[in-house]
Amino acid sequence: MNKGAKKTLRKLIIAVPLMFAFGFALVPLYDVFCEVTGLNGKVFQSESNDSLLIDDGRSIALQFISTNNENMPWTFKPSEQVMKINTGKYH
Repeated sequence: MNKGAKKTLRKLIIAVPLMFAFGFALVPLYDVFCEVTGLNGKVFQSESNDSLLIDDGRSIALQFISTNNENMPWTFKPSEQVMKINTGKYH
């Protein structure tokens, strides 16, 4: 083996464990990065805000409107024209 090949082999033997160690070091580094920047989509519970309380005593009328193009071969319409719902509830 010539000197150039031995030098390259030595560098590769050193580089492989360093790359492996760097891969393991990325996990805690990423956690620190996410904590500092607030990224990563981790959800934190905030204190409740009284202005965000749901007022379920209020009701609204939801009106469904449908229009069809004259060139359409089919027609459709809502099964209910108006629906009365209370705000803050899932329907």
